[in-house]
Amino acid sequence: MIDLDKASSFSYTFSEKELRSLMLFLRRYQQLMPEKLENFMQALEKHFYENMSIGEAEEFFSGKHPELLN
Repeated sequence: MIDLDKASSFSYTFSEKELRSLMLFLRRYQQLMPEKLENFMQALEKHFYENMSIGEAEEFFSGKHPELLN
């Protein structure tokens, strides 16, 4: 039987648009996200905060980009 708590990985290269769409999607439905995905969400947020200025992050997370969720 597979140990579901064992670390696992796969390789996928996200486009910046995919990452931004995924981040906005997860933020929108954060209250529904299983607790088990918290580390994933934190890693994704870390990517954005390390690669954006404070102003860029504020604008991005303000919800002004509905086109990324279509």
